[in-house]
Amino acid sequence: MIQETVVDRCVNRLSSHFGSHLYVRPPASAAELAELERAVGHLPRDLVIFFVTCNGLRIAADGVEAELHLWRIAEILGLIRECEGAPIVSGFVPIRGDRCGSRDCLVVAAGPAQGAVIRRDPWVPGAELLSSSFGAYLDSWTNYLVGTYDPDGHNYPDDIVAPFDAVVTGRNDPKVHAMRHGDAVQTWLRSLDSAVISGADFE
Repeated sequence: MIQETVVDRCVNRLSSHFGSHLYVRPPASAAELAELERAVGHLPRDLVIFFVTCNGLRIAADGVEAELHLWRIAEILGLIRECEGAPIVSGFVPIRGDRCGSRDCLVVAAGPAQGAVIRRDPWVPGAELLSSSFGAYLDSWTNYLVGTYDPDGHNYPDDIVAPFDAVVTGRNDPKVHAMRHGDAVQTWLRSLDSAVISGADFE
């Protein structure tokens, strides 16, 4: 029996809700995955499953573009190459956000947050832990989109549109709460701030 993955469940739910307003790219090729892995290091299984399911996706809705788009491999590699020389580039896979500022990154570097997703601006201190894994992140993002936008991509009437942030991701990710309060993760996050301030690269 083939078991449905969290990626399948999320993509199916987004497709069911948004229909033609969901743009799903074809699966990544083995060559594309290999190129990404050469650039950033070993990829977690849930991220690989995502890319072999769809190489990026986007929702056509009224919200901020950065909140509605998970990048494809070519965009990720392009961003990494554009930012070579920026602080703390190594050890992260940028998956969503503002190309010129704050972005959500999967941690591939060894350490207490390996496999988790953080939000950071490579030029500004203040990185924060969003999710314990890419799968948990994708699940939270899906819940956020379906709960914020109607099938036509409009905000639900009378709703105040809250940002997709650590409050949202923490609602259905019990593991992330323990990680956020762990001394090892807190020390690691502070080390990222130190790298930004000093201009050092993080690996």
